[in-house]
Amino acid sequence: MRNLILILFVVSFFGALKAQPNCNVFLWEGDTTQFEACKHSEYFKYFYQFDLNGIAILDSCMKICPYYAFPYYEKAVPYLKAGNPMGWNKYINLAVKYDALTYLTIRASCRGKFFGDYMGSIKDIDSLRTLVKGDIGYTHDGTYHMDVYQGICYKAIGDYSKAVKIIETFIANNPTSIGYYDYIHLGVAYQNMNLHQKAIECFEKQESIYDIAENQYYVAKSYLEIQDHDEFLKAIQKAKVKIKAGEKMNNKYHVLEDEIFEYDIDELLLKI
Repeated sequence: MRNLILILFVVSFFGALKAQPNCNVFLWEGDTTQFEACKHSEYFKYFYQFDLNGIAILDSCMKICPYYAFPYYEKAVPYLKAGNPMGWNKYINLAVKYDALTYLTIRASCRGKFFGDYMGSIKDIDSLRTLVKGDIGYTHDGTYHMDVYQGICYKAIGDYSKAVKIIETFIANNPTSIGYYDYIHLGVAYQNMNLHQKAIECFEKQESIYDIAENQYYVAKSYLEIQDHDEFLKAIQKAKVKIKAGEKMNNKYHVLEDEIFEYDIDELLLKI
């Protein structure tokens, strides 16, 4: 757990640094045009992302250097926050075109999370592997390793065996870097394959890492399927206590894959 917290801190820290490029890098590379655009983009930090004055600065950067990726990314962000996939795609695609190494990870993780474009995320992660030697890193918010997130995307499109293979491979190769929710997603994939004993084993491992309402809810689902009513009742009551205490999946920007709410628990109780 300690290793996981450190990883998420590092990811978040360097993600913040990536928001504004180091302009001197372009100067060292001899690209004075991109350097000038970068220096001009520093004024953008004084404005809110939806502020027209800030957007005007980004437009000016594009005129100074049409291949400078940062302003395209920043113009994409308000569209993402507004839930507008067309605007988001227009500008994030240009950011990736001019700086794939920096912005492909962001596009890959946002496509599925915010717009349900799981195939797009899968393709982006495959592309990322061709660019990065070694570890391909984490999603833009640090919630998942990109390998695990690709497995989640396969689960979302119904390819459960592929999802299981990818997530299990990551866990086996990275035992000290298991995410907060990795075993929940793996267990749910097994549930969808009607392999409930395997699913329960995943949820038991999840319990030792970070036991939350979702974990106990899915434990209860598996016990219900194998008709173990005593264990079902134990698990569903634990889920109810945990969700009332706020011990659940949480992301301030969107609903996570396999996240549940109190009504899901109530609906499952009606099936007993």
